[in-house]
Amino acid sequence: MALPEDAERLANSIMEIDKQNAIYFKLNSLQSPTMNWIGRVTGYSVRSYQEDEANITLWGIVGIGIYDSKDPKLAPREGWGTDNCQVVWNSGDWKLKDAGDGPWTPGITERAAEGFRDFLLVGAGQ
Repeated sequence: MALPEDAERLANSIMEIDKQNAIYFKLNSLQSPTMNWIGRVTGYSVRSYQEDEANITLWGIVGIGIYDSKDPKLAPREGWGTDNCQVVWNSGDWKLKDAGDGPWTPGITERAAEGFRDFLLVGAGQ
């Protein structure tokens, strides 16, 4: 999914964020069965496009937290947010070159949310 030369950097970035989240939630791993950690992309917006490169924003919802936690800061909660991604055409397919967090907006009820196009996973609805 990522360019070979960028895959390790992107994977290390994700693993560092996971490590920080595990520390925050006081867990050894986010893979703990007590942990709720799920994200769904619901829309996208193309910020720029050329024949072999595109910059897109993915918009979605993330649920994160510890099931049955008495601490409201650690209990599962949902939040809307964006990821900014740079993709390039490589070997007959789009490959991820870079990605990073965008703003935690717009909220689902904000007018700006209407600017995102519907997102459908490949194979969904079949």
